[in-house]
Amino acid sequence: MNKNDLRILKEAINRAPDNIALRLSYALKLFKIKEYDESEKNYHHVLKLDPENIKAKQGLIELYFAKGNYSAVIVIAEELSARNLTSEKILELQVKSLLRQNSLKEAQELYNKILERNPFYFDEELDSVLNDQEEYFDDSREGEGGFGDKDEFDPFDEYSPMEMPDFITNPEQMFLPKIEPGFGAMIGQDYLKNELQEMYIHMDLDGETLSRFGIEPSGSILLYGPPGCGKTFSISLLPYELDIDVIPFDWNRISNNQSISREFIIPFYFNMARLHMPATIFIDQVDQLLGNGAEDIQNTYLHQLLIEVDAMFRYNQNIILIAATNAIWNINPALLRYGRFNSSLFVYPPDENDRRAYIQGKIEKFNIKAGSMDEWIEKTHLFSFSDLDRWINIGIKKHLAAHFYKSETAIPNLTKEVLDQALGQCKPSTLFWFDRVLSSNNESFKMTEMYQVVHDFVAKQK
Repeated sequence: MNKNDLRILKEAINRAPDNIALRLSYALKLFKIKEYDESEKNYHHVLKLDPENIKAKQGLIELYFAKGNYSAVIVIAEELSARNLTSEKILELQVKSLLRQNSLKEAQELYNKILERNPFYFDEELDSVLNDQEEYFDDSREGEGGFGDKDEFDPFDEYSPMEMPDFITNPEQMFLPKIEPGFGAMIGQDYLKNELQEMYIHMDLDGETLSRFGIEPSGSILLYGPPGCGKTFSISLLPYELDIDVIPFDWNRISNNQSISREFIIPFYFNMARLHMPATIFIDQVDQLLGNGAEDIQNTYLHQLLIEVDAMFRYNQNIILIAATNAIWNINPALLRYGRFNSSLFVYPPDENDRRAYIQGKIEKFNIKAGSMDEWIEKTHLFSFSDLDRWINIGIKKHLAAHFYKSETAIPNLTKEVLDQALGQCKPSTLFWFDRVLSSNNESFKMTEMYQVVHDFVAKQK
């Protein structure tokens, strides 16, 4: 490879940074000299300019295979296959990636598809492992789980576009919707809004400033606190507020009959984010992700998550990881060190000002003649937003039930008296959570910053 060619291409790109043809040529040459990280950056730059660029995606497949990122190969190859844009070379790399992930059945089916397209195809590695056609097409085994008449059997049926998940053929369906008015729907909680906005400060700074202060595009934060205080709700507002893509982690988004097994779903989500950088991954109830099943399964998921997060930071990928949990006592300490979750934030129950704003909004919405709100503010101390919603809904149901069977021309407005009665039935659900944290017998957990923050918060309460 002539280094002068690379220098010329790089200078041309500096003059025309958004020239897709130059970027693709430069990325390919970098790949051939095994400059994989720089090659990947240029392919991603092309996809940022043209998200549907086939050559960039095909280049990434070869690059990821060379780097050993086999789950990424499978993700991109399935997307191209669903759109009938795959090639024999791409199918070959997909089969080899499946083999390296021990997905033998899926690899065999894809290999059969290659042979159907090209009966003269030969690859020494694949032939030595998968070329056992008699086992798959022996008519005599039809009653014993065989496939019967091979003329009636298409081993590639499950890869038809009609049966691929929507988010493979239309990746934007993986993202949270952009719902107006963003943070305008949040009452108070300025500390939470500011923390989330600061996660994306790199998006608004020029390159010189980023370089001068060593600001990296990747970041991570763990939100914790009692249920119903706004952790998940705040993330749902991010796409519109900051005009970003947020991919919510969900085990069930991928059908069991796809070639990505459950143990590869964590890498799958991170690779989807890498294909759509800048992107955000949101893992709600992260404690359940790492705390279910047998210990060896838990360790596998934790290990996979640590690998992906470490890679995200090591290669300065433009990905933000946000996680939320109620059960902070179940979080593995390996996740909490700097370089995994770089920060954590206690999302506490709405304070006096936030509760006042919430109640004022309800008074205006239902035209309630309430007078002073001070008594309500005091009695709702440590209520979560969900607790406040429950209180108002109980009051509405009582009010409707009291007037439904009366011969009134119209049901009157909600009254303070009814809400007073409803409030007498309500207690803050957060008390159980605080008790669970402070009564923990886990000495390691008690040494964490999260425990101390909760302890100090409780000590300041009335």
